[in-house]
Amino acid sequence: MKYPHPTPDSDMAKEPAAAPTVFTPIQLHLLEMFNYCPTEQSMLELKKVLADYYASEVQKEADRLWEEGALNAEAIERILDEHWTVPAFQSYHIRS
Repeated sequence: MKYPHPTPDSDMAKEPAAAPTVFTPIQLHLLEMFNYCPTEQSMLELKKVLADYYASEVQKEADRLWEEGALNAEAIERILDEHWTVPAFQSYHIRS
C-alpha cells in the first residue's frame, strides 16, 4: 500500500519541519488588499498600481546613481547586452 504522507521510517519523516512563514506588516496589508478585489479586472488594476510604484522607485534609484556617477551610458549598454533569461532546469553562472 502506498502512503500519501511520509511513513515514520522514511527519510522525509526525519527532515525537520519547515519554519512557519512569517509575513511582514506590508505583506499582510497586500494580502488583505488583494482579498477585496471583487473582479479579475480590479486585481489587474491593483497590480498595475503596484508595478507603477516600483517602477518609479527603480527610476529614482537609477537617477540617484547617475547623478553620483555610479551609472553611466557605458554601464547601461553593458546591462542591455546581458542575457537575462535562463532556460528552465538549467544551471547558470553569474559573471563577475
